[in-house]
Amino acid sequence: MQKNKNLLELTLTLTSRLNLHSQDIVPLSDLAEYSTEKIKVGSLDLSSYYSTENILPNKEGSTISSGLPALNQVTKVMPGDTLLSNIRPYFKKIVFADRTGGCSNDVLCLHPKLPEYRYLVFLATYPDSFFDYVMTGAKGTKMPRGDKSQILDFKIRKPDSEALCKFNAIVSRIFDEITCRSKENESLSMVRNELLPRLISGEIEII
Repeated sequence: MQKNKNLLELTLTLTSRLNLHSQDIVPLSDLAEYSTEKIKVGSLDLSSYYSTENILPNKEGSTISSGLPALNQVTKVMPGDTLLSNIRPYFKKIVFADRTGGCSNDVLCLHPKLPEYRYLVFLATYPDSFFDYVMTGAKGTKMPRGDKSQILDFKIRKPDSEALCKFNAIVSRIFDEITCRSKENESLSMVRNELLPRLISGEIEII
């Protein structure tokens, strides 16, 4: 997980350098919108469902879900979407989706309006400053939730097409590495979750 965070910090440095040359400041809503498409829960598995329970705090990504909801359908998640847990935003739960899946109602699914915006949207919402901004408009005291309209009004610098193209060419390779590492961790987690109960129960003996 830490290696992935280090890679993301590198992409943030690239983003800041890219934005130094951009004077076009736009709201997040210019680049992304909330997903409204639905997907049947029956088509999901534990690795493709995201909730506030399995999106980890402090930008640590996500883990395998402990179960699927007792619902017919949930919000559809597409590769390249940015997922934000909207309960207690100060926990800083955020994920870049690398597969088709679904998410709970307490997870905001930011879908880029154009494919070339997918990395920019995620990296604009990854810094601590974004979560600080969300908390300024959060509603509720015990379990504050971000204001969806306010979130879309978050201001970011939008680079020109040429700069964005060059940026994506570099960042896509970094995200491919992050995805590869995440899937390796996911496979290890699935093996652990399968074998540990069998070891505890004595079904499997260690010789």
